Amino acid sequence: MDLYANESNELDIILSTNLYKLKSNDKIYIAGMKSSLDEIQKDKNVRIRFLTGFEGSEKDLILNTFLIIYMIIEYTDFNFEIYNCDIDNSNILSVVRDRMFHSAIFGSNGRCLLTNMTKEKSVVDEAYFSFEEIIKSQGKLLVEKKSPIDMVKDKTYMQYIMGKDFKWMLGSINEFFMPPDLFMELAESVFGDDKELLQELQQINTLLQNITYKSDIKALVYEAELIKYISTWEVKFFNIPVKLTLEQMERHIKNIEYIIKNNENIEIKLIEGNILDNYHSDINPSIHLSKNMNLIKTSNENESNDYAVIKDKEFKIVCDKLFDESWNNKSERFISDKKEILDRILKTLIYTRIISDKLD
Repeated sequence: MDLYANESNELDIILSTNLYKLKSNDKIYIAGMKSSLDEIQKDKNVRIRFLTGFEGSEKDLILNTFLIIYMIIEYTDFNFEIYNCDIDNSNILSVVRDRMFHSAIFGSNGRCLLTNMTKEKSVVDEAYFSFEEIIKSQGKLLVEKKSPIDMVKDKTYMQYIMGKDFKWMLGSINEFFMPPDLFMELAESVFGDDKELLQELQQINTLLQNITYKSDIKALVYEAELIKYISTWEVKFFNIPVKLTLEQMERHIKNIEYIIKNNENIEIKLIEGNILDNYHSDINPSIHLSKNMNLIKTSNENESNDYAVIKDKEFKIVCDKLFDESWNNKSERFISDKKEILDRILKTLIYTRIISDKLD
């Protein structure tokens, strides 16, 4: 791509490979290609379509699925789509429309047997339009992007919270577990005077308090994100960053403590550090799963605050497996004792009060 980036103001790229069958280094390199694309996109329009499948190594399921989720989260500033096309091999094929076709063929042991690149127009065109036909005939778009306002107004968010068996991976502290009065305070400050929207948010608030928090919930919380919240007082209200006052944050923390203490159906685990040892990202993913629907929150880079609503059934199953494997992880970095978790939360809050008093 770098070789031919300067030949056009537009790049239309299709990449096809099954991350679940690639060796670790190859899949990490592909998932991390954003830095190179950032350089290319400074003065160009870049469109990327990624074709993949989910057949492959179960032992790397956590890494494989996280890599796809990181791409969904981080590629918000690109015209970027991922399709499930049941790709069942580890070969890496890529085509840049009107520019080049590249292929890397791998053996059963994961070693690359050969690579080939051509600028021959007939070959490039044939590869590009073959991929286009595959996308049209069998491609299943993994996620649909929706803004927070659309999530509320078309009742997608309502459908989610009316589900059962909630599984939350909280990569940022958000509107969950807020006391009802604080929820509406933030609703009015973020969404202004939109009466229709505020009415929908009031209904969501009522359902959260009276149904959702009384349902079965498993919550995995990144300790780093919890500390960040208590340090910065910034919450993601419907994936929109909002700065709270110390008093508002304390109300939220106290309500979290109350709900966890008084609801046996709510299980919570704290994650120390990263889940992955072999891949590092500054972003901890927020994933919300239920029987009804699965949601992923995109990053807030470039003012993006979209939700990615999972549409592909196979990817939904994979995300459920990802959560279950993470939840059942026996590593010492997963803290499951409720008392210890609450002690950590409250001690951090005490430190915040002391620092705030000193500053005052």
